[in-house]
Amino acid sequence: MINRTNLNQPNFTSTFVPKHAKLPLQKAAEELSKYFEVKGFGNNLSPAKIREKIDLSQAGISMQKDGFIVAGKDREADEFIARTLRKDNLFVTYKQDTPETVFDDNIIDLTI
Repeated sequence: MINRTNLNQPNFTSTFVPKHAKLPLQKAAEELSKYFEVKGFGNNLSPAKIREKIDLSQAGISMQKDGFIVAGKDREADEFIARTLRKDNLFVTYKQDTPETVFDDNIIDLTI
């Protein structure tokens, strides 16, 4: 049985690229465009608002006061985006506030 209390929580994961990271927006967009259709949005848009405006195959970018944030449609996309942008830049940070899905029942044996 899946702990359903976690299924309705919003996804707050995103990747933040500060200005001092020396990773220009254009370079980040080019790197991500190998895997996603990259869409740009207005200033100071939250990850949740970006997520509402994109599809599974897209990544959204919003400029912030101190850099820019990148968000995917789900947690897995966000983790992939963070790994892609952090390859050469340790200043890029990944924020993950959502809990892992918890299974609160016995393991299902599919070999029976």
